[in-house]
Amino acid sequence: MNLKYLLSFGLLIQLTSCAPSLDKSGFSVNEDALKEMNVIDGEIVIERKTKAARSVIAVELIDKDRKVITYCTGVLIGANTILTAAHCFNDQLVPGVTGFNVVFETRTKFMKEPVRRIGFEYVQHPQFNTATREWVLEDGKYIDPKLHPEFKTNRVKIFAGLQNDHDFAVGVFKGSIPQGFETVEIDQDANANYAGKSIYFYGYGRAVDYLDTNGKYDTSTGQLRKGTATIDVDYPNTEDRYFTSRKSKNSLCQGDSGGPQFFNEGGVLKVIGINSAVSVDEDSKRVDPSIASGDMISCRGRSQVAKVSAYADWILKVQARLIKDLKESK
Repeated sequence: MNLKYLLSFGLLIQLTSCAPSLDKSGFSVNEDALKEMNVIDGEIVIERKTKAARSVIAVELIDKDRKVITYCTGVLIGANTILTAAHCFNDQLVPGVTGFNVVFETRTKFMKEPVRRIGFEYVQHPQFNTATREWVLEDGKYIDPKLHPEFKTNRVKIFAGLQNDHDFAVGVFKGSIPQGFETVEIDQDANANYAGKSIYFYGYGRAVDYLDTNGKYDTSTGQLRKGTATIDVDYPNTEDRYFTSRKSKNSLCQGDSGGPQFFNEGGVLKVIGINSAVSVDEDSKRVDPSIASGDMISCRGRSQVAKVSAYADWILKVQARLIKDLKESK
């Protein structure tokens, strides 16, 4: 039984909002669900020298009193429009989230007055988190019963796990884009096959591995970083998502959720994916004797990315509707 193969499609660590609050006002999140992603070993972005870098922003997630709970990463796709991950607005992951701000800074933490724009409205993809996959938990390992039907025959307990599918959210904000930032195009080529291609991505997430223990959520987050990765060979196999190779140079982690993945060929730059989750398997775990459980959850798994091209029409239609709402509100 090839458990490594099965496990690599198993548990997903969502990358959304277990990152700490930007204004240090504290946060309350579902710690079991939010073991999320930042650019591990990524290159620190000091100056926004490229069009891609100038399009990346932080997304503060706020409650009904406009208090900042936590944050995600996002990308500017229009003069007042951002694209990010739907799970950033999942109130089961981020209790109390009702809205957002857009932060135009390269480093977000510990800034007294970051450059912000107030979020006006957002929409999650209507199919977000509607797909499930059956799993069997056997001796601490996750096994796919479709590949191993003997587990169904033996009547072992089978459970359905959410897949973080259709992980897109579009938001519009009030005001204008500050100097030094600009928008980028999204991929609309649904027939493209990026398997084996090199891409680069951005995020405000962790730069070191995530430890599955209390009190360590605030490690190396809040600085914009750039990473590179290779898209895995199974790119055509799933409509709404793709995966990066485990052998990629950099990995996603806590705080990187919603950040863009770019492909640039022949001078044509486009966003082809949105940072979504990471697969967890035995290769993604290490032992740390300082942790009571002995387990260390690593972000160095296969990254799951929301595939933009398949839903470009939906993204653009929602953008047009939200911009219309914004104009009519003035």
